[in-house]
Amino acid sequence: MPYMELATVVNSFNMTPKSKTDMDWLPGGPQNKPIIADLILPQFVCPSDPIAGNPRLSGRVSTGFNISDIPVQGLWYPGSVGPTQPDRCFYTSGPPPLPFDLARKVCMGLNFGSSSGSLDPNPCYPAFRGGPCVQDGAFVGMFGRSTLAVQFRQVSDGLSNTIMVGETIPSHCRHNSLFGNNFPLASTHIPFNALNETDDLLGGPTYWRTSGFKSYHASGAHLLFGDGSVHFVSDTIDYYAYNSLGTTSGDESDARLP
Repeated sequence: MPYMELATVVNSFNMTPKSKTDMDWLPGGPQNKPIIADLILPQFVCPSDPIAGNPRLSGRVSTGFNISDIPVQGLWYPGSVGPTQPDRCFYTSGPPPLPFDLARKVCMGLNFGSSSGSLDPNPCYPAFRGGPCVQDGAFVGMFGRSTLAVQFRQVSDGLSNTIMVGETIPSHCRHNSLFGNNFPLASTHIPFNALNETDDLLGGPTYWRTSGFKSYHASGAHLLFGDGSVHFVSDTIDYYAYNSLGTTSGDESDARLP
């Protein structure tokens, strides 16, 4: 944010660390919540979304330290975990399931990059089947739900062929918010520009279907790559090529922009 001329906003927050077991932990603590409630940062809003004029969202889910008791701004540009499992490998387990040699290319790691816990056994994560996934690790994209970081020199697939950030539609996922730590991420395991709406824990589409990269633009969405380039990608992109662009060191030969 300081590099986006938002240093004064950063300075307005109380950044004193608190215990992670304290539900008043940052950024949802009592001193920062009034700031977040009144804050709109247009840099994180896509103007093509019909709610761009009023980007605050209510009904957010309070998992992790997400704020749920006040409307908060959505996040239109989540980081990419690549084909890391978004808790469930939904698009490899539906009827008919993908063959293992294909499933291991589009669903790796575990739980958005957390190193433990899952709602579904991953088809190739070592803790379950002994692998091998195309790429090892709890997450295989530029970001993960983890304190670990990916350095540019570790991206052997090439920064120009690795997705870093992309567009999404915040109103489709009740976990999405600009100041929510669970989760400001999207997985390429969810097909590109799939307009699944409104995750409903009572039986409708859920976040492992609704939190992918997508937009209200016609026929595609924008993706930011590791080299800093932004491309409008068509939603006709091959599913396996798309997931190859999500990995950082999968060494896929088909990881090229169409």
